[in-house]
Amino acid sequence: MKAKGVLHHHPFCPHSRGARAILLEAGIEFELKKHNPWDRVEDFLIINPTGTVPVFILDGAAIVGVHSISEFISDYLPRSERIKSLLPKSWQSHAENRRIRDWYETKFANEVSDPIILEHVYRRQMPANLGGGAPETEILRQAMQNLKPHLNYLDYLLEKTGWLIDERVTFTDLIVAAQLSCLDYFNLINWQENERIKEWYARIKSRPSFQPLLTDRIPGVTPPSYYTQFDF
Repeated sequence: MKAKGVLHHHPFCPHSRGARAILLEAGIEFELKKHNPWDRVEDFLIINPTGTVPVFILDGAAIVGVHSISEFISDYLPRSERIKSLLPKSWQSHAENRRIRDWYETKFANEVSDPIILEHVYRRQMPANLGGGAPETEILRQAMQNLKPHLNYLDYLLEKTGWLIDERVTFTDLIVAAQLSCLDYFNLINWQENERIKEWYARIKSRPSFQPLLTDRIPGVTPPSYYTQFDF
């Protein structure tokens, strides 16, 4: 029997996007329920007191965060050939997989993607009494300054096989690409200076599991013309 659930998410939360991509890639049926991270909704806080997304609800249980959702898929679902193909091949690869995933879901998110999304997206939608308004330019400047070394490191990781782990796409590739997709919406990545990353990202963009993420839009903000293109 296929697992079915509800994914509480925000369309431009990088972590929510990663969760959507890996659930779709694993063939798990779910419905989306939008939640604004700044809204203190009692029913949601009962599920997840931190108020953060993503949260995947399955059979009454709350699986909080893209890390936990990834581990749920790999450790508790029946390992179909589809799921097996997206997991690291060895325990050594599994250890490296966790390290890289944690790097981009914590360090990269804290230093780059989370502040950029807060300033470019959330502040546009938040009421003034909760911090809404014009973006803080100094926060954006610092995040963009932090972006370059992270891209350099990503390029280094891709140098050996063109993927982050082993010689094929894994859940971690999708999770990291989801982070970049939020930045790319605002044309913040110079792809001409990052050709290896561009080739990798183009392969991720072409996957059916990733395409729905690229259809989301922010009212009043149009992404670059190449945003949904696989060959860009």
